[in-house]
Amino acid sequence: MASEPKRAMDLARLQYDKAISKLETNTEKKKKDKIPPAIQQVEKAWEKLDEAKDEYLLELRSAGGGDEASRITKEYAKLESDKEDRIEEGEAILKKARFQTKA
Repeated sequence: MASEPKRAMDLARLQYDKAISKLETNTEKKKKDKIPPAIQQVEKAWEKLDEAKDEYLLELRSAGGGDEASRITKEYAKLESDKEDRIEEGEAILKKARFQTKA
């Protein structure tokens, strides 16, 4: 059975995955009015995920799970980079829409 910090991290990851999927869908469909709230939802979910991940990493390190902690740290660094890319894509659509409105 998973520890409480592991379970919290898994739950936060599930919520983050749903939020990022929503942002991706709104970005692909260019739903300008839905992109800003989706970005906010992703940022909020990321904060929770980051906190839960840190709690789990503390647990792992205190239990001697350095290799697993290192793997998770690398995985989440890539995930954060991907998150930033998705947000930039959404913001680019918003910027383009504002530019077209002014023109």
